[in-house]
Amino acid sequence: MFNQLKDDSTIIGLVNNAGIYKGESLLDYNEAMMDTVLNVNIKGPTICSKFFIENLQLNNQKGKIINISSISGQEGSSDALYGLSKAAIIGLTKSLALRFFETVLVNTVAPTMIETKMMEKIPTWRKEEYYAHHLIKEAVSANDVANTVNFLLSDESNHYTGATFDLNNGGYLR
Repeated sequence: MFNQLKDDSTIIGLVNNAGIYKGESLLDYNEAMMDTVLNVNIKGPTICSKFFIENLQLNNQKGKIINISSISGQEGSSDALYGLSKAAIIGLTKSLALRFFETVLVNTVAPTMIETKMMEKIPTWRKEEYYAHHLIKEAVSANDVANTVNFLLSDESNHYTGATFDLNNGGYLR
């Protein structure tokens, strides 16, 4: 199914950063909409991870996978399919870390709301609820997420696997 590359490839990192947030009530989803969200948010990262791990093993290499989840995967979402899919990414991270620890270190970044076009679909009441919990009032930016990903891809993170890095301004302490 997957084309495997046997060469001196030095690709040692995969960042699964996919997400569709429709901002819908579960009652407004039809089956096709559900399939779209679940295919992009869960199936896509799963297939990419499978391909990546297979190629690492084929080339006798070690690597790292960073999955981007969301605070919604831990605290719930007003869009049930989005919350479900981002919780599944945390489960995928733990399962891959457990099964393939000799080949790949796998971690998740779970950011709070980031100023993107997706924010336009989040209900105002939900945004206010999230922000009210933040201990640090400065907004988390896309650069903050990128900096966390860069750390997790670096050698400085070689003792982390199966972990979820909460990037939520202290809004939800675990």
